[in-house]
Amino acid sequence: MKISTDRIPRTELSTWHSNGPFPIELMYRAQQKGEVSYDLHYATVIEIQGLLKECLEEGKRFRAIGSRWSLNDIAFNGSRIHANAALDIRLPITSDQLHLANQTIKYDNLVFSQCGATVNQLNVFLEDRQKSLKTCGGSNGQTIAGVISTGVHGSGLERQCMSDYVRGMHLIIGPEENDRVYIERDSEPILNDEFVTNQLRSRVIRNDALFNAALVGLGSFGFIAAVVLEVEDIYSLKRYIKPIEYKDAIQLLQTLDFKNSAFQVKEELNDEGEPIIPYHFKPYINQYTKKNTVAEVIYKIPYQAGTRSEYDIATELHPDMFSIIHWALEKSEGKLTRLITKLLQGQVFPDPKKEIKPVIGTLGDIFHPVDFDSPGFSWAIAVDHSKISDAMAVFCGIFKNHKVPGLSAIKLVQQTKSTLGFTRFPLSAVIGLDGIQWNPFGDLRSQEEVEQVIIETFVNAGIEFTVHWGKNTDWNRPDLVKTMYGNDKVNEWKLQRNNLLRPEMMEVFDNDFLQRVGLNKERIA
Repeated sequence: MKISTDRIPRTELSTWHSNGPFPIELMYRAQQKGEVSYDLHYATVIEIQGLLKECLEEGKRFRAIGSRWSLNDIAFNGSRIHANAALDIRLPITSDQLHLANQTIKYDNLVFSQCGATVNQLNVFLEDRQKSLKTCGGSNGQTIAGVISTGVHGSGLERQCMSDYVRGMHLIIGPEENDRVYIERDSEPILNDEFVTNQLRSRVIRNDALFNAALVGLGSFGFIAAVVLEVEDIYSLKRYIKPIEYKDAIQLLQTLDFKNSAFQVKEELNDEGEPIIPYHFKPYINQYTKKNTVAEVIYKIPYQAGTRSEYDIATELHPDMFSIIHWALEKSEGKLTRLITKLLQGQVFPDPKKEIKPVIGTLGDIFHPVDFDSPGFSWAIAVDHSKISDAMAVFCGIFKNHKVPGLSAIKLVQQTKSTLGFTRFPLSAVIGLDGIQWNPFGDLRSQEEVEQVIIETFVNAGIEFTVHWGKNTDWNRPDLVKTMYGNDKVNEWKLQRNNLLRPEMMEVFDNDFLQRVGLNKERIA
């Protein structure tokens, strides 16, 4: 086996969606060659520890970066970053690696994944073994470590966010022998000590509070070398796009009463003729008019091989909003004013009078990788689903005076166990608005100004909310994190980080984003 590290001099780097550029000094990129094994993984861990030692001795900061999928500077530090993409080992867990106290999860429903594996790579790996992820986001380009660190929300009514299906984390918290740690919940031990000691060559920490804090750790609980994911037997999804009245969409999001709703998918009834509860329900909404609303409704069905379908964006509606906007941008010949006109007229969504055939595929087929090469922005605000009517009234009201080139969608996600996971409500309704970046002119205010207005308006309306860690928002607002999560949650997160990391390593893993939101080492309670 051979492990080496590329050292790439760079002064700045942008996100995948062209946010930035943000300053850096040097980009590391570890490369691993050899048989896929825990020995190869260990050799890479030692390489990363060497880089951490180098940064510590030279007074530099260190942060991992995956697919650069976040739309803010959460992954940047103005110093040294490590590109994780080449660290993509995936291995099945075997029965002899399980903890004896594990009585809930079968060994073949667990997988070991290095930090740089993308969700799409995991989908391919699992499908080859007739397995599937429990859930995923709207697109699959993110690395698994990035998904976890920012609390990417999932795709099912009965599912939590993706980080909630992580059962163990292999962390590198410094350059010393004792700085290789495997953490999991004490209430839910997964891997046995012998495996962790002999194969991962790390020490075990079983602590529920630490694990819950580190799950959505914002890249600051050390270097995530690998994770253990819970998966399940492979299944297929059947996806419909149906017109829906705005009021019916809001009522369903608020009540989940599909049985008595005026909106029904006639093809999906049980033997008694009653509507089947879908796996996923997501209305796409034009926040300017509330007209021509359509819903993406997905049902979970037994696996059907060979059913993968390609999408026609003009008629079927891509699950990732960026692709819709990109398609409209191409149709408008790149002219922003014409794009906005299309949005206001509701022409981006499929014609509600035209029948759209359902699409069947695996989780990875339906939520497939997105190809979006235009500068994008993305906002995501979570509220308790019972407050969605009030929240949408506030949200849509903002855009009467603040036009932006984007469109909205809402989906429901079950409550996360992560201390600072943004889907913190018993059932979170996540309001997303995605679009393309713009230059302010006329009644188009700047993106920063609109972000300030959104947060200020929700605070003044008295609606409890959180925002997605990996997306755009007014992160400069004083005490925004405490407003969203409360002092107890914030202090618990900081306490657990303080317990795990030595002060000098907290400094290494800090960045300006943490300082801006009050979570850096200087403000630990």
